[in-house]
Amino acid sequence: MLQSLKPHIFIDHATATFTFLINTNSSNGNYTINSTINEFDDPYQNGVRVYEFTLVSSSAPFIDEIKQTYPLPSSSSGNYNKISVRILIPNGSVVGSVTVNIKNEEHFTHDGTNVMPYCWIKSLPVPATKVFFKTFVPNTVLPSQPTEIVLLPAKNKIVLNYIVPPLAANPNDLFSERSYNLSDYDPATYNLIEVRITEEDSSNNTRKKKGSGTTSQSDADSSDDN
Repeated sequence: MLQSLKPHIFIDHATATFTFLINTNSSNGNYTINSTINEFDDPYQNGVRVYEFTLVSSSAPFIDEIKQTYPLPSSSSGNYNKISVRILIPNGSVVGSVTVNIKNEEHFTHDGTNVMPYCWIKSLPVPATKVFFKTFVPNTVLPSQPTEIVLLPAKNKIVLNYIVPPLAANPNDLFSERSYNLSDYDPATYNLIEVRITEEDSSNNTRKKKGSGTTSQSDADSSDDN
């Protein structure tokens, strides 16, 4: 399940937008997101556009996630290479944030049917690191483990390919979540972890990449493509 009050991002270069998921149910109370955005350039880091979202108290318990979509910063208004989404509670304290590189388009792709793997990495209390992702694919057809693992040491990358049968034209809004243990892969050799969703039609032996998202072992507990 998504870490409470932490945003997890997917960059959509095709529509020049970013979407983030957030679990607004926390031990401090239940919240929803104020529609007003505080948007500004980071005063300490050049090329970073900041989006601050303030949570407001809610009587409804948001047990799962809220999805929000916004346009990427225009290159005409600044030379941006990263965006930072920061979540504030009503007293102004930052309770969750993530900064994502938006330059490398191949790290976030989908085919227009909303199959977007939102990826993040956690270092667990035991000696293990796992990559997690959520995506718009029915739980009944998404494999529990990668169908294929492709090692690309020259690119410092592992590709975890999850193969699914032909999907409906408009996937439903029920997310599936999976995780994979990265303890066998040295981050010095395999830092980038790409999660790829591939549709395979056995009737004509064809494959189509539906979506992919990338995160990095060097930024544990993040959704980032470095």
